[in-house]
Amino acid sequence: MAKGKRGRPRSQKTPERIRRYRTNNPTISMVGTPARKKILDTVRGNRSYGKVFDDIMSGALKPAEEILKTLDEAVKDSQAKDKIIQEKDERIKELESELENRTITCPCVFCGEEMIVFANGPAVEVIRKELKSRGWGHPECRERAKSRRRDGGRMWG
Repeated sequence: MAKGKRGRPRSQKTPERIRRYRTNNPTISMVGTPARKKILDTVRGNRSYGKVFDDIMSGALKPAEEILKTLDEAVKDSQAKDKIIQEKDERIKELESELENRTITCPCVFCGEEMIVFANGPAVEVIRKELKSRGWGHPECRERAKSRRRDGGRMWG
């Protein structure tokens, strides 16, 4: 075997399979007192120290993993809610702009030409009052009101 500095044997290249094993199974060591080692030996029975440490760490880390999982779900839910709220706000703005731009046309009483009435204009209130005075409503509501009246449904003359 070739000698390196200070007379020690020169280190050889570590085989790939050993490097992979060490990467996938890192070494975790622990320093303890002889009393703790005795307790650990009693607890481990015929299992290896690695298996006992794995069981201890799994049990200790399980609540933390569950908390992280719950937090991840909460973050996803929060992001989904934020997205839904944002989409809802955008839709409300779209509907409001549509409502502002919505128009009704009717002939002018004096010249007969088509007249445009905006949904948010002053004429809307006049139209509402006129429709209410004439008893306009949904056909279903009208039928329900007729069936409830004692006089056979004669509501408007």
